[in-house]
Formats: sequence, C-alpha cells, structure tokens
Amino acid sequence: MTRTSKLSFFDCESFTRLVFDDYELDDDMDGNLIAWTEMCPDCKRKYLGILGENRFDDSSAQGICGVEGCQNEADSYVDFKLNEVSFLW
Repeated sequence: MTRTSKLSFFDCESFTRLVFDDYELDDDMDGNLIAWTEMCPDCKRKYLGILGENRFDDSSAQGICGVEGCQNEADSYVDFKLNEVSFLW
C-alpha cells in the first residue's frame, strides 16, 4: 500500500519540525494507538536532544530511516503518541 501522508513532529522548545515519510500505526502494549518509525544512527544523533532518549528502542530495527529525505539503514525504532504528531497530506 502506498501511503499518501507524512508524519510530523514539532518541538515547541526548539521550534524544530521533523517530518517522517515512512511510518506505521500500531497498538502499544496498553492497547493505545501509536505511530512509530525507524531511524538511522546519524538522524538519531542529530535529533536526540529534541526527541529524548526514552523514545528510542534500539532492539532490532531493520529498514530505511523514516526521516524525510534520509535513505540510510535504520538501527532504532521511535514511538510517538498520536497527540504528539500531526499528519501532512
């Protein structure tokens, strides 16, 4: 399935918007709908201060970084609550 929307996260403190062109919607362990994507080491290092360490899961990501414009191999998952993001059409 081709996704027509992008996921946007805006940090109010730094006025930085991150846009993800690859993401998934899924339930977390408590049954709440969340958005998640994968991130490469370079983007994780670049945006760690904005996203915070506790948002990352370094378990076994295997795919392409979800940050718009990045095609590097990912090694981390990043989770977002739906009230933290918006969808760009």
